[in-house]
Amino acid sequence: MFFVGAVPAAIFFTLLFFISESPRWLVMVGKLERAKMVIEQFNPGENIEQQMEEITQSIKDGIVDTSISVLFKRPFLKIVLVGITIGMLGALTGINTIMYYAPTIFQSVGFSNDSALFQTLWIGAINLVFTIIGMSLIDRIGRKFLLMAGAIGMSIFLFLIFLTLEFSWFNNYALLAGVWAIRRYSHLQWA
Repeated sequence: MFFVGAVPAAIFFTLLFFISESPRWLVMVGKLERAKMVIEQFNPGENIEQQMEEITQSIKDGIVDTSISVLFKRPFLKIVLVGITIGMLGALTGINTIMYYAPTIFQSVGFSNDSALFQTLWIGAINLVFTIIGMSLIDRIGRKFLLMAGAIGMSIFLFLIFLTLEFSWFNNYALLAGVWAIRRYSHLQWA
């Protein structure tokens, strides 16, 4: 089962060798020619010298402050606190626990071992699809709406999962639908 996770990790590691450095970082460490090559690669036809000048000027003006203390000062403090709060609420909803123990949860309500693992695979696929949908919607309908819709959907389906596991009010397929829906709403919410 762990090998399944190792395959995408190996692919990700291999693909990292093909990612270029940031032009801003290259300028900061004195690799100007490499920075020009990266700008040309990703912005063909653009005025490279003008972009290099803008990067260099922003570094000289101190616009790029690399110390972590800048995150806890105005104007970034409020943004950082909102981001931390949203991240904490995402973790506190329990979705990570459901994902970690999904095969066990499915087995406890009667699915076979193979079926439980297969359902977890489908949850991962839904995870991917709705992450992409959330990313495509976020700029069109706004983060606030997605956060609100995601929070409402997650609350409803977490409650239904509780009823299914605690009181057996619904059958196994209702649990499966609930877990699938939670993944959908969590990725719309945190996209």
